[in-house]
Amino acid sequence: MEIKKIINSKFLLIIIFILVLILIGENLFLRFQKKMDVLSLSYLASEHLKKSNYDYVIIYANQAIGIDPEFFYPYMLLGFAYRNLGKDELAISTFKKALELMGKKSKTYNFFSKESLEYDSQNLREILEELERSK
Repeated sequence: MEIKKIINSKFLLIIIFILVLILIGENLFLRFQKKMDVLSLSYLASEHLKKSNYDYVIIYANQAIGIDPEFFYPYMLLGFAYRNLGKDELAISTFKKALELMGKKSKTYNFFSKESLEYDSQNLREILEELERSK
């Protein structure tokens, strides 16, 4: 009788362990999928920025921000779209948000080098100064 209890308890532990692994795996997959969605939308926004399709930049960047509001890159793209549309106040506030997030070193998604972030940050500061002077 004790052997059955031991076997049953070990079996139960194995089942619990497997369920925990499944839940952890699902969570990792969902986090990965979220990153991929944000990066895909940011890529679409950047491609439309190159083509001066600012309405699409705004759509895709806002969708990316809706998924992950802590990632700076869509804010940066959105700021450039607003700037090119002459919406300086929106550009200023959006660039400030991008700089704030860059300063936190938040959500760089591990492919932005430190040098790249410093360069982008410096460029955004210069653009902000220019926009604020022109008000």
